Amino acid sequence: MNETQFLKALYNALTKNGHQTMIEHLNLESVHPGWNTPSNPHRSPRNMGWRWVFSGTQDRWWIEITDERPPMNGRPYRIDPVGDPLFFPGHKVKASTG
Repeated sequence: MNETQFLKALYNALTKNGHQTMIEHLNLESVHPGWNTPSNPHRSPRNMGWRWVFSGTQDRWWIEITDERPPMNGRPYRIDPVGDPLFFPGHKVKASTG
């Protein structure tokens, strides 16, 4: 399986049941029990975490990640797997056009 075939298969798995946007959230209170921010109740551990949004089409997609935890707070980043050897650690992949 080449990179293009793998990415299409991954896209199909991630969009199974017609859901193209995926969101995850980490509850920091489960990681740091008792941790709180009394000066800013809206930034409580229950509201802080990370989320990722899966966007694009089968032929071209990416993941945008927003992490509300320091030090990444306010600095979203994007993972674009096409042609990225870091997305496929330990494997040499070759992009193809079909």
